[in-house]
Amino acid sequence: MYDFHMHSHHSVDSKEPLEGIIRRCLELGLEGFALTDHANMRSQAKYPMTQYISESIADLAQAREKYAGQLEILTGVECADQADYPELFQQVMDLGQYDVVLGSVHTVPFENWCKDNVFAKEDLRAEDVTADKLQRFSREYYRQVQRIAEFGRVNILCHLNLPYRYINGKYGWGLDVNSHKEAVCAIFETIIPQGISLEINTAGVGGTFNDTLPSREILTWYRDMGGKLLTLGSDAHSVKYVGCAIRERQELLRQCGFRRFCTFRRMEPVWHEL
Repeated sequence: MYDFHMHSHHSVDSKEPLEGIIRRCLELGLEGFALTDHANMRSQAKYPMTQYISESIADLAQAREKYAGQLEILTGVECADQADYPELFQQVMDLGQYDVVLGSVHTVPFENWCKDNVFAKEDLRAEDVTADKLQRFSREYYRQVQRIAEFGRVNILCHLNLPYRYINGKYGWGLDVNSHKEAVCAIFETIIPQGISLEINTAGVGGTFNDTLPSREILTWYRDMGGKLLTLGSDAHSVKYVGCAIRERQELLRQCGFRRFCTFRRMEPVWHEL
């Protein structure tokens, strides 16, 4: 079992040292993991992003030597908003040799939202929030994901449908993703020919949302369009969530008709049977 999306204290929203993550991986019997600390381009002025990633890469190199033969430790990074910051993205790419690069959208500037915060921090109980506004926001979210997909240069597209973890999970709006099927399928039409994997992100499992990102329904759209590349990641920011629900979500993939998932080494896919 592999967990291909985790964060350490080299991410601004985690305090977890790499050593604790490794110990937990060994306790769980994982074969390997990728550490994918944040490179949030839109937030670059708030923290020394390239320094954090350089330190993450250095820590991983030391850990790889220390735990050789016990655990496969892979070097990754989670880049966000890189379509708007191509030069900064290249700076991050030049910091070292990655095994995997994740692409994601965390902030979607929209009307009075996400000016300073990631979407997760917006209060969807505010008086100006309506179902119509959330649907318009969702359209803008998918447009931003489409831009990341078109920009390419990543191996994995992360936590597709992320806002619904908060819209439907935390705040219970009950919006139907089918109204955005055309936009989601356009994203798949873009990533599939590029060999970009779709991530099964388990961070929402067990909470009020209690689902993967993306959902079973979206996974069937991906399958029907010929999508095959799939990776699994917990998006853990603490040891408590390392490996969370990954084994169970492998079963979900089988139920959806998939037979393999992949990991990455030196940015090339490695296949594993489900």
